[in-house]
This record gives sequence, structure tokens and C-alpha cells, in this order.
Amino acid sequence: MPSRYSTTPRRIRQFALCALLALPFVSSADEGRQADWRERQQRAEAMRSEARARQEAAARRLDEANAGCADKFLVNACRAAAQNEYLGALREARRIDAEGRAMQRAVVAERLAERDREIAARPAPDDAELASRAAANSARRDADEERIAAAKARKERQAEAGARRKAAEAEKLRRKQAEDAARRSRRQLVQP
Repeated sequence: MPSRYSTTPRRIRQFALCALLALPFVSSADEGRQADWRERQQRAEAMRSEARARQEAAARRLDEANAGCADKFLVNACRAAAQNEYLGALREARRIDAEGRAMQRAVVAERLAERDREIAARPAPDDAELASRAAANSARRDADEERIAAAKARKERQAEAGARRKAAEAEKLRRKQAEDAARRSRRQLVQP
């Protein structure tokens, strides 16, 4: 029984023709969505930067008001009023920042949903394609294992050669030291 997603030449031609006919409409709609997303992202960034500017301005006004309150008769009442004004400005700045962040999250969510729709719209791979991918992966895995085994064998041979060379050098050193010791003992016997 043929698969629902059979890739007969006729189906491939039909799919290609539909894709070519729909391409101008998809691209213009996609460009419109991309432009909308960019514009909303920029507007959200502008809102967030405005919120930061408002927070900084409110902090400066609070510092100035606290400095001015030192000369007044009711210092604590003046400072409390300045603090209340600061908190009101801070709440407004945080509200604007939250709106900007919400707008950014909405844009990201829409982009992810669009990507998910595109992935879902792709035709499912047929059994033959999956089998060929599996065979290719298996062949690549086998080749990797052979390469690793060859490298391991080469390193073992190098280690054995190094051990033999080290043993030969140690033997040569031992012989040289023995000859030097014998020569020194002969010299001591010759010298009274």
C-alpha cells in the first residue's frame, strides 16, 4: 500500500508547481510580517529606553528634592513628599517597561509559532528517505569506529616502540655506567 506522503514524480511536480505559484504571495506576506515584527520590536525597545530615562530622571529629582529639603522647616514631611513623587514616577516607568517587555515577548512568541507552523507544513519524509538516512548514519558511524580503532592501534604501536627505545637507552646507559665504574676501579688499582 503506498504511503500517504508518497513521492511519485506526479506528486513532486504538483508540489513544486504549487510552491512556485504561492511563492510571491508567501514572500510578500512574510515580508509584511517581518516588517511588523521589526517595527513592534523597535517600539518595545523605545518604550524600555524611555522607562530607563524616566527612572534616572526620577532618581535625579529625588536627590535634588532631598538636598532642597535640608533647608526647610518640616524636613521629614518634605522628604516624604519627594519620596512619594519618586515612587509615583518609578511606578509609571516600570509600567512602561513592562509593556515594552510584554511586546517583545509577544513578538518572540509569534516568531516561534510561525516557525512551528512552517515546520508542521513541511512534508513528512517517506520511509525510503528515512531508510537512506539511517543507512548513511550507520555507514558514517562505522567509518568513525574504524578510524578510531586504527588511531588506537597506531598509538599502541607508537607506545610499544617508545617503550623498546626507552629500554634500549636504559640498557645503553647501564652498560656505560658499568664501563665507567670498571675504568675508575682500574685507575684506583693502578694508582698507589
